[in-house]
Amino acid sequence: MNSININDEIQKAIEPLQNTINALVAELKRVTLHPMNNVEQHITKQQLEELYGIKQSTQAKLRMDKENGLPYVRPAGAKIVLYPVNEINEWMREWRAA
Repeated sequence: MNSININDEIQKAIEPLQNTINALVAELKRVTLHPMNNVEQHITKQQLEELYGIKQSTQAKLRMDKENGLPYVRPAGAKIVLYPVNEINEWMREWRAA
């Protein structure tokens, strides 16, 4: 076998892999640009405690202040409390010590 035949065989072997890679890259771009990826994220009470260091008992007290308290949502019919990340970050900036 000469080098031309070997290169052709390698190219034939690589071509399906390259097609798969190209398809995956196209799908990744589609998913990344999908409008649902811009939907606001929510975290749980446990995640808020882990990420921001606000104990769950303190969270409950802060939720009681409807005007300046901790922003949260409670899905209809659910007992779970969720915190919108964007609003929590804004709330944290507003209450930051000078």
